[in-house]
Amino acid sequence: MSRIMSTLPSEYFEFKSVWESVPIEERSVNKLTERLRLIEMRLPSKSANSTALVATRKKIFKKPERKCYVCLKPGHLAKDCWKKESKPKIDGDAFVCTVEGVPESEV
Repeated sequence: MSRIMSTLPSEYFEFKSVWESVPIEERSVNKLTERLRLIEMRLPSKSANSTALVATRKKIFKKPERKCYVCLKPGHLAKDCWKKESKPKIDGDAFVCTVEGVPESEV
């Protein structure tokens, strides 16, 4: 009987606790099956309340082919263009001069 009780699904949890309160002398396989049938008739049928869940694949997002505005070739953007990088870069140094000995009004 304990094997039958251990294989019952979670819907029968309440029945398990009630059955354990029955004295051991009164427990029998016939009584157990009889009570399980009564409980089973009271439970709502699974076919009436069943719902189907459908699994779908995520749509794959594909980036559109873009052309570079600098070299007009597809596959990269102007910010990543290798032709743009071939131009000489300016280091960012600035020329600063100071004038001494000249009054401020003449500058």
